[in-house]
Amino acid sequence: MWAFAAAALIGVYQYYGFEACGDVAEEVRDPGRLIPKAMRRTIYIGGAAATFVCLALVLAVADIPAVIDGEDVDPVSTVLTEAFGPFGSKVILVIVLISFLVGAIVAQQGIVQQQGVEIVVHGPNLGGLSHGITSWVR
Repeated sequence: MWAFAAAALIGVYQYYGFEACGDVAEEVRDPGRLIPKAMRRTIYIGGAAATFVCLALVLAVADIPAVIDGEDVDPVSTVLTEAFGPFGSKVILVIVLISFLVGAIVAQQGIVQQQGVEIVVHGPNLGGLSHGITSWVR
């Protein structure tokens, strides 16, 4: 069950991120036409690239029966170590970690930017406190 759930995450990782195209909608000349096109292209190209990487990792496993039997509990590390050596596999993992970290920072930046727009448009939301302050100031 857990293996199936972990394998299902591959689909999430393959097609995650296309919604970021909407973040630049205000900077595009014709967003109603260009943003959906950019989202579709992101899905197609990103999905193809991620499918290629996942397929390459699966095909690079030398002993698939050992993976199925549970003898090789971390086949990705095994593949990377066999392909790049012990030091090279660590370098690859650091590069992947940095790319995920940058993606998380970019996602947080988009959230903060959206909250900044909400504050500019609607004023700060301080719950019930904001009503009390604004009525007191008037």
